[in-house]
Amino acid sequence: MMESTQDITQINRSLNDIKYDTSISNTREQLNAIQSRLIDFNSSLISTLNHLPSFEQGQLKIKFDVLFKSIELKQIQLSQNRFSFIGDPIPPPSGVKNQHNKKISTITNTTISNNDNELLLKDIKDQYIDLDGKGSNDSHLLVVNSSVCTIKNQNNIPSSVHIKDATDMFISLKVDGPIMIHNLKNSILILECKQLRLHDLDNCIIIIEHVTNDQIVIENCHKIFVTENKVSKIDTIKVNDFSWPNKLYKNPNFEYIDTLTRTDILKKLKNLDPLKPNFMPSQDNIDIPINFKQDLDNIIQSAYN
Repeated sequence: MMESTQDITQINRSLNDIKYDTSISNTREQLNAIQSRLIDFNSSLISTLNHLPSFEQGQLKIKFDVLFKSIELKQIQLSQNRFSFIGDPIPPPSGVKNQHNKKISTITNTTISNNDNELLLKDIKDQYIDLDGKGSNDSHLLVVNSSVCTIKNQNNIPSSVHIKDATDMFISLKVDGPIMIHNLKNSILILECKQLRLHDLDNCIIIIEHVTNDQIVIENCHKIFVTENKVSKIDTIKVNDFSWPNKLYKNPNFEYIDTLTRTDILKKLKNLDPLKPNFMPSQDNIDIPINFKQDLDNIIQSAYN
């Protein structure tokens, strides 16, 4: 009992330190470092927490959850405060590519803005967005209120990503830091990042290329399918579900995808790409294929079989 009391005291002291550091931070880089620190701390305590009384486990879970949410809220506020728009979006010159222009500002009928090393994609619909050539490398990416889109990158690597209020998306991203996603539905994600937190996702497939410590965090998610894109590995990604603390029963909120299903899904995803090999578009915005949404739905449904 004495050892448990000492453990709890030390954990609370460390959480208070993280809470204080969060309160005085004022840059996204600082918050990303604090978030990584909290995730690592949480992961290191798994065996310790399992030996604590259930009441103490519940209290510490609440404290971790409050801290995660306070960090994310501050990250969102910093992202929103950095963007300002005057007038309507201005289309780029006809036929001009921005492959080497790191400060592209807008494209027609959508809002794509780069400001202070942050790239905002807002109200994007029926579009194929290749991030290479948009924004600066190591920028923060914010995707808001978008639907029926493909968003991909290869060389232009964001430092962090936040996606919220989106549906019917195919997103394939390499990211140097954390990815946070809020309120995403009917979508497929292929992700490489250091940390991944998913809130309020429904009917989505998550394919992990890489994530630090092979762990992701989910909360209030339903019908989530998770897999790691490695030939010899199945369900090695650990899913920490804050909405399902009971480890004694099977979690109904997510499932792992087997190797055959994953291979079939990846094969079908290639047909969602509107760009053929060696084809370079003459404009920044490319219409998504007319049957994109239906094909996306069919691929997601295949995970249920």
